[in-house]
Amino acid sequence: MDAGIKLRMSRLFNADTGKSVIIAIDHGIEGVPKGLEDPMAKTEELLQSGIDALLLNPGLFRRVCKFWKRRNDPGVILAADYFISTTVPGRKAEAEEYRKILEIEDAIQLGADAIKMILVFGQRDLKLYAYNLEIVAAAIQKAHRCFGLPVMLETVLWGITSTKEELGSIQVLRDMMRIAVELGADILKLPSLGTYEEMAQMIQWSPVPVTVLGGQTHPDFKCVIEGVKKTIKAGACGIVFGRNVWQRDDLKEAVKALQIAVHSS
Repeated sequence: MDAGIKLRMSRLFNADTGKSVIIAIDHGIEGVPKGLEDPMAKTEELLQSGIDALLLNPGLFRRVCKFWKRRNDPGVILAADYFISTTVPGRKAEAEEYRKILEIEDAIQLGADAIKMILVFGQRDLKLYAYNLEIVAAAIQKAHRCFGLPVMLETVLWGITSTKEELGSIQVLRDMMRIAVELGADILKLPSLGTYEEMAQMIQWSPVPVTVLGGQTHPDFKCVIEGVKKTIKAGACGIVFGRNVWQRDDLKEAVKALQIAVHSS
């Protein structure tokens, strides 16, 4: 691993445990989600809660970067692309398009420790999938070659042709994960699927750190915490949670519980 990538990766993970509680607030790219109505206040509250890193869009980060004041403040991961399915927020998916929203040079200028990109599977048009793959691969190579910038890659079945069976398939997830590794991802962001044994085996096979996403808000937070503990025990190096944190009534208590689950498991 190059020195630049190693140094920036270290800013995302706890030095003592090697694990990370990453909170995602990049959801506003699709409108105003419940719980993120005031992104400035929410960002400041998250920074005070003891998280390890924050994932957000570049435009918002330009507005909230003033809250980063200390050397040990959370790491910064900037979303660099966007998968578009409708022209009006909230509408049912109508089509599929994919675009970059951030250049690598701008991520560096903003002070990012890493960028996050998506590789979308199940798209109706093979050419669009090929374009998505090409953009991701080129960005990873440039981030590594020119800037020593790590890339988190999230593999998702957001395409219109994705089936219910594929969405729940551990084998499909393994295949997508492997493709991400082959493209050069430094960190993977994946859903938790299958049995504990299947997830543990998949993580064991990964040559790069695996983080697990949170998805929709679960009504029982105790169940969420138990799931996190199992995920960490299976070998994951951290979580990337959004709604399951900032849609809770007590955000700081939620973060505290997640920190214990991740760093003490």
